Amino acid sequence: MRLAMKLWVGVLTGALCVVLPGLDVAQRSQVAIAQTAEDQQSQAERLVKAGGENLKSGNYQAALTGLQQAYAIYREIEDGAGMVQAALLSGYALVGLGETERARGIFQGLLDLAIDSDFQWLEDQARKGLQVVQRAAAQ
Repeated sequence: MRLAMKLWVGVLTGALCVVLPGLDVAQRSQVAIAQTAEDQQSQAERLVKAGGENLKSGNYQAALTGLQQAYAIYREIEDGAGMVQAALLSGYALVGLGETERARGIFQGLLDLAIDSDFQWLEDQARKGLQVVQRAAAQ
């Protein structure tokens, strides 16, 4: 089971690096470089938590900036689950900013990945995101 999860995360990580056209990943030089993988993981988790808080408070640009930095860190340390979380939240931040096409690109990329990898939870989340994009674009 553990090997299967590692294989899935490896496939997911590689796929996420190419399927999310709406997510502009911050250059690594823009992200404070942590010394260890654990430090990087903690830094990314803090950025995602702050991004979620910024989303809830309507501060979408700050949310997006932090989430893009988190995504870059997760990508560097090959944390597929973290990449998914940061990408999903980035999609919602983009909707909040009115950038529905970029958000659609993220959610559609995640949906395609979920279908290809038979990952039902991610498929459900991506479909919910696409519904939010559709409602926002209709307004």
